[in-house]
Amino acid sequence: MTGHPLGPMGLPNGQLIAIKRAQEGSSQGGLEFKNEIELLSRVHDKNVVGLIGFCFDKGEQMLVYEYIVNGTLKDSLSDAL
Repeated sequence: MTGHPLGPMGLPNGQLIAIKRAQEGSSQGGLEFKNEIELLSRVHDKNVVGLIGFCFDKGEQMLVYEYIVNGTLKDSLSDAL
């Protein structure tokens, strides 16, 4: 899913989240979005950000992830090299 990250934001329980919102006019349809959700919900690895939820309402497509405070993926990969 191509889109713009939003966040960090907080849930009522204090958990920080990041939201990725699909770009307006994205060619990704409902089936592709559903497949992405199914794939991400099955991945459980300490090195992969967890999917918490999603929104698909009136054509709006958003993914809700756990927020990682240790920088970007690029930063993490650069530090590992």
